[in-house]
Amino acid sequence: MDMTIIALYCLCDDLLNHRGHRESPSRMSDAEVITTVVVSALYFSGHHDKSCQFMKAHGYIPQRARVALTVESMN
Repeated sequence: MDMTIIALYCLCDDLLNHRGHRESPSRMSDAEVITTVVVSALYFSGHHDKSCQFMKAHGYIPQRARVALTVESMN
């Protein structure tokens, strides 16, 4: 699972950079947000809160991250 999460993040980050995407000021990068959402779908049956807990516990996203608010701000 670790390698998949890292690969997802790298892919998201590279795609966003390739498209010239500018980051919004946030506690998390947009690639981290997208990765967390994809991990939620792949491993946690779409349960966003469980995905966030897992990602925080394993150091993939900052402890103080608020992914739900960040996802809404990306729209």
